[in-house]
Amino acid sequence: MSAYGYQIACGGRKLERKDMAGMGKSDPWLCIYLDPGKHMKKNTVRPPPIWKTEVLDNNLNPEWRPFPIYMDQLPHGQGTPLLVECYDYDDDGNHDLIGEFRCQFGQLIDPRFKAVFIHPRKKSPFYKHSGHFVLKSAQPINDPSKRVELKAYGWWIQFKAKGVERKDIISSDPFLTIKALKTTSAGPNMPPVVAKNAKPVVVAKTEVIKNNLNPLWKPIYLDVALCGGYYAPIFVEMSDWDANHKHDFIGSFQTTLHELRMGTLRMPVINKSKVGNTLYRNSGECYVTEVKPQLEPNNQDKSFRFFFTAKNLDRKDISGKSDPYFVILGKPNPLESFPYHWDPKGEQMMRFPPKKGHKTTQQAQLVKSEVIQKSLNPKWSPKVLDSKQVGGMDGKLTIQVFDWDSRGSHDFIGGFECSLRELTLPNASFGLTNSKKTFSSAAGVFKVEKCDPMKVKQGLPPYAYKAQFSVNKIERKDMMGMGKSDPFLVFIARPYMQAKQFPIYKTEFIRSATSGSFNPFLLDMASYGGYDSPIVIEAWDHDDIGKDDFIGRVVTTIRELSTQLTDRPQLTLINPKKKGRIGYKDSGILTVNTFEPVDPPANYQAPRTFQRAQFTPPPGYDQVVVTQTTQVSQGGAPPQGFHQAAPGQQGYAQQAPQAYPQGPPQAYGQQQPGYGAPPQQGYGAPPQQGYGQPQRAASQHPGYGHPQQQQQPGYGQPQRAPSQHPGYGQQPQQGYGQPPQQPGYGAPPGQHGYSQQQGHPQQPGYGHPPPQQGGYPQQQQGYGAPPPQY
Repeated sequence: MSAYGYQIACGGRKLERKDMAGMGKSDPWLCIYLDPGKHMKKNTVRPPPIWKTEVLDNNLNPEWRPFPIYMDQLPHGQGTPLLVECYDYDDDGNHDLIGEFRCQFGQLIDPRFKAVFIHPRKKSPFYKHSGHFVLKSAQPINDPSKRVELKAYGWWIQFKAKGVERKDIISSDPFLTIKALKTTSAGPNMPPVVAKNAKPVVVAKTEVIKNNLNPLWKPIYLDVALCGGYYAPIFVEMSDWDANHKHDFIGSFQTTLHELRMGTLRMPVINKSKVGNTLYRNSGECYVTEVKPQLEPNNQDKSFRFFFTAKNLDRKDISGKSDPYFVILGKPNPLESFPYHWDPKGEQMMRFPPKKGHKTTQQAQLVKSEVIQKSLNPKWSPKVLDSKQVGGMDGKLTIQVFDWDSRGSHDFIGGFECSLRELTLPNASFGLTNSKKTFSSAAGVFKVEKCDPMKVKQGLPPYAYKAQFSVNKIERKDMMGMGKSDPFLVFIARPYMQAKQFPIYKTEFIRSATSGSFNPFLLDMASYGGYDSPIVIEAWDHDDIGKDDFIGRVVTTIRELSTQLTDRPQLTLINPKKKGRIGYKDSGILTVNTFEPVDPPANYQAPRTFQRAQFTPPPGYDQVVVTQTTQVSQGGAPPQGFHQAAPGQQGYAQQAPQAYPQGPPQAYGQQQPGYGAPPQQGYGAPPQQGYGQPQRAASQHPGYGHPQQQQQPGYGQPQRAPSQHPGYGQQPQQGYGQPPQQPGYGAPPGQHGYSQQQGHPQQPGYGHPPPQQGGYPQQQQGYGAPPPQY
């Protein structure tokens, strides 16, 4: 039975002196490679070493610690050619080659094998060799279980350093940051591979050791998969910690997990910007003192509960304090943003098409904390972050701290960028910076006091939310700013599997008010595009005569709205045309009063159609986010009453009844001239307020409670038709809710389908005002429908 591998003990004899120009000794170490051949080109990447021994200082007759070589590392078994090199260690990283030799592995383990180290560049006829290679023993390894690297999920590695460069007045506060190239999965049960054009990401950090030039850090864990396997490059950076978190770079070096797990590493820490300076050798030396394999999965929980604190925040209030809160922004995985009934791949292609130059860098608000009143050292309640929610353990997060203001113009204190993995590292703390500060950008310190792993939450976003909003301190639009406003809200979004946005829902208006609450409605995922699709909420001032006035808008997402339910759930309405004017702050505050997830009804399917709300902005309005799409279709069947938003059943919409084709039932009584449409009892539309008054609930349709159906012109309900000539109203239609058509009344002459009675000439005020008269003509009882609004 052939051996699984061999434990080799070897040494050297009478090695060449390399230090002090040959007057001193050498610091030898041995490196064994698969032989790439004598004629290897200079730029050819050398294969990774099979083994590197430790460095033995000032020794010309070294005996290195035994090391294993396994047969599966040798492609041709004992006939595999090897290259054995011996170096003299130099603290500047430019190690001097003592000599080398080539042999087959079968020769190397032969007790009779003898070899000498030859320097390939020494051609002198007096040169013989640079020392002898001595094989002490080669013991066979027959137990495969001793090879732990094949079973290890990761390695606990302890580092120490010596001679660290001074960065402070007396000493330094060194710590290490371990980075690896970002990897991707090649498939189930396949090893990870380094992503194309990958950039280094932080995979581990040591603690900070204060005032120490020879630190010994606690062991840190390096995951094999996260490091890209054993042979992917790993970058180790040493820095000096500063209180303002502008840490001073000391130096770095590059290695692999394969070299680290040998436990023999000794590397100079080099600051490349100082290489070439007179007398510069290195910024310290780093060693591996202990290595321990992790044979069980470690840190598999990808959901964490964080306890965040901050210290020494900037003062923003007159009282000398601040009212801090923080938000966490990230780019979620698109496939985790949709309810279960969606087609995530199709939606991802619609949202993120593979087009050259297509940018998808916009971050969504994932977490918003509560406000801590009058504190420069706040401690917030625990917050939960999931790797799926934030785009993976190495997805970029932006954390920003604000000072809360009652008006909504919250002051930015400071922020920073990191990854979820960095937040989970021990003693994680980050400096808050504000580039707009005059003298120093430092704005405080943000710390993770505690991080507890949690079980990963299963499930996807709910199919809908019950939402209720209110407004406060709305800009006054009536009477040239001397009166109040009649505010209403319009919600604009991009529905599921659609490429453009259009109005989805319109609330009722509140008469003569600068603050007030709107009726609750159902905000469904399908109509609003999922968790992270932008939603534009616009506030308008309703006008009975003339155009509605734009107040302001805010852009948000369902995910952001779901994180707003803190003690200050406010959004600021901004008029883009007024932004930047002297004295202008905002146009009002939008408050999220209710935002509760709703379980889907039985046998729920994705909606088939999406209709735009009955809202047409005035001519000249900036329609950057509004399209002229009126209706789009998609597969599936909507549930009954899905898009109805009139508060009928526990704050939700109820199903629209069918129209009466032959007019209203007899129970409504005789139509009275001059009093508009009869009240629709029980159908969700409020009664008409007198003759010619528009309905209060602009989003509700007469008698139906359905916000997205095309409104039918009714008696006493003016229609908005900007293209019509002033004074020519929409002709009333015979049927439900309309007065009987009287001959000669309300029919303009010359219109098809309307007869002019003999002996009844057209009279002014009978549906045909004089040309110079605009707005509403004088209404006569029973003489046609009111003209349109403008």
